[in-house]
Amino acid sequence: MAAALLLLVLATLYLVFHGPSFDENLRRAERAYDSRDYVGARDFLVHALRQQPNSLAARLLMARVAMRAGFHDEAQVQLDICDVLNTFDVEAELVRRMLRAYDGDLAFEAQLWEKVDGGHAQAVSMLEALARGYHKNYLLHRMQRALDRLLELQPDHIDAYLSRGWTYERRFNHLVALEDYERALAVNPRHFDARLSKAHVLVYLAKPTEALPIFRELRGDRPRDPRVLLGMFRSLIKCGLTDEACELDGRLAELFPGELDILTERGRYYLELGQADQAETALRAAIAMSPFDYQAHFSLHQALRHAGKFAEADKLKTRLKDIEFDLNQMGDLSEQLQKTPNDAGVRCAIAKIFLRSGEAQEGLRWLKTVLQIAPRHAETHRTLAEYYESHRQPALADQHRRLAEGASS
Repeated sequence: MAAALLLLVLATLYLVFHGPSFDENLRRAERAYDSRDYVGARDFLVHALRQQPNSLAARLLMARVAMRAGFHDEAQVQLDICDVLNTFDVEAELVRRMLRAYDGDLAFEAQLWEKVDGGHAQAVSMLEALARGYHKNYLLHRMQRALDRLLELQPDHIDAYLSRGWTYERRFNHLVALEDYERALAVNPRHFDARLSKAHVLVYLAKPTEALPIFRELRGDRPRDPRVLLGMFRSLIKCGLTDEACELDGRLAELFPGELDILTERGRYYLELGQADQAETALRAAIAMSPFDYQAHFSLHQALRHAGKFAEADKLKTRLKDIEFDLNQMGDLSEQLQKTPNDAGVRCAIAKIFLRSGEAQEGLRWLKTVLQIAPRHAETHRTLAEYYESHRQPALADQHRRLAEGASS
């Protein structure tokens, strides 16, 4: 044991004194960072920080690496260390502002765009942060603008193509989305998510015969990925390959008995086969998981009518209309949000739909964005008071009730 520890110490000392120098490790980390190899960049920085733990440059680069890799807590820790090393560092503060944008807080949106337009060295990171912030606020037009600019600076940025394709899909422009997925595949033909996105769009565009071979390849790479198996299931059904679809249905039931999208798709499959009872069972299970899912309710309504259960179907139709009303209202509000992104009333209305639909965390997140824009917005405080009252948190409910009354007066 002692001999092993001695060897470990000697190996560490050798790396410190005979391995790459601090400057070389930092340069390698910077090159890896520029090529979006965040794992490699982090490894080089770990070595560099063993050599010089108080290097502000290494700590700051580690914060940037963690931020772009999605490890925001680690990025925050590194920034806190930067504050200890230097009370106010301009570049560290810039990373903080990017982190806030990643989390959906667009308070520094204008300043970040100003630096992008000024050709700042971290423009790509800023555009990634802005695109993510717009995504969280569902500001699709602004998100696309950030991604367009990002792709001008880095035409091989696969994630930017995938994100921009996502915005086109949300706006029902699937043909243009397909072009972006093709561009991503031109950079890396084996990129898993790019192939998956392309295949799903092909199914939507009624091209299941083109999608199916892609799903077969993807299944070979990840045989238990629910997104792959669901897409393959849909393709098999649309291609009329009933026997293979039936076999995959059993596999889906075995692997994912509680997956909402899979339960709904299996229910619709049983409907096509005329098996109304089995469809009803699967769709009721889906609704139990997600009481406000429109597709599950719509398909269950059809299953009940096929089974001759007209009274239940009529009762469900009322519920379906309520969900449809909320979906239409959400669509209108989303369009309005693109034109007036800082409208507190629009954001509050979106939050209330989420809360009404059982998506409490998303609703609370949207209410938080309202208070960032308009801290005294009375309707938001009333909504929060009602939410906390219903969740047995009277102190918070009373606090927001008083704020609502103060704002109204």
